[in-house]
Amino acid sequence: MNYTIYIKEKNLATNIKAAVHEYIKRLSPFCKATVCCAGKKKVAFASSDINILITPDQTGKHTISSEAFARMISDYALGGYSKISYFIGFSPDDLPILSDQTFFVSSMTLSNEICLIAFTEQLYRAYTINNNITYHK
Repeated sequence: MNYTIYIKEKNLATNIKAAVHEYIKRLSPFCKATVCCAGKKKVAFASSDINILITPDQTGKHTISSEAFARMISDYALGGYSKISYFIGFSPDDLPILSDQTFFVSSMTLSNEICLIAFTEQLYRAYTINNNITYHK
């Protein structure tokens, strides 16, 4: 599986890069993940990809469990999808096509950079669940 994570930031702080790099390194046996800082640039991507918009869930009603997220990833893989794009900090109007799904990382309002760290950690957690690898709770 190939993941491209777009973040609406011009660049990332050094400590944020380090944290995200650690999770991407941990993900490398399972998948390829790339982070692209989009800033105010137009984001180009193929409409054949699965496109998921990550937004803050300020109601707390639309979050999903780690297990449900792991199942979602597994279902996409079984469905034959090999490329998934995630968009952090974008509004639906920023994207050239509609997203296939909206994903909520937390019921708290997070900055784009903290959301990126939380998301990469959840992606790693999902792969440990799908591969029966012990991971702390």
